[in-house]
Amino acid sequence: MSDSAVPSIPTGQASRRRSLMRDACGLFQQEMFFWGCDASHRGGNLLTRFGMRRLARRETSSEGSSRYRMVWRDGTVELHSFCAGWYSRSGEGVVFIRNRERLYSCSGDEPLTPGACEPERHTGSNADAMLHTCRPLVEWVSEYEAWIQGQTSADYRQNCWMKLLSRMAGRSWLPPEQARRWMNLFLKDHVSAPRAKEMLRRAPRKARSAPHFSNN
Repeated sequence: MSDSAVPSIPTGQASRRRSLMRDACGLFQQEMFFWGCDASHRGGNLLTRFGMRRLARRETSSEGSSRYRMVWRDGTVELHSFCAGWYSRSGEGVVFIRNRERLYSCSGDEPLTPGACEPERHTGSNADAMLHTCRPLVEWVSEYEAWIQGQTSADYRQNCWMKLLSRMAGRSWLPPEQARRWMNLFLKDHVSAPRAKEMLRRAPRKARSAPHFSNN
């Protein structure tokens, strides 16, 4: 979606829109860690069980992890340890580049090459435009996380989050239950969606307690 097609946002709310965009980036940064946990789940690769096709890493390349791909809406979702995106067949797609911790609008229906991320195909957009552009990828994550909740033990995703929390010295994003609620509110109306930190302040202290780690 072009910037000119995005509804005008009052100037006084611009800072909040940028903050919501940072929240969306926090969501994807956290999910990328979760996907790594899911790929090595002891009951079998959860990404492929969900319906994603695994494209094995080429030993002679510097791609890093395998790529996981599936058709989603009018485009393709591809996940990789370097980047994750939704690539539209008929319009503008979106890609999250992990080491930059940033979302970009993306042209073309073929996924970007991990590591290279062809610069001519992705560009930064203002927060108002990107809040629209990233919606299909947020929708995919929301559906995937609902599936994970129904396919794994009650504490599986919380355990993944606590592992991430320990690695990031307490600087990770929302706990899984609050993250799912944030996605639902964002998809319902991203203009009035709450900030993640607001939700965290209101969350019961027990939501942040450390459970026993397992990989169920």
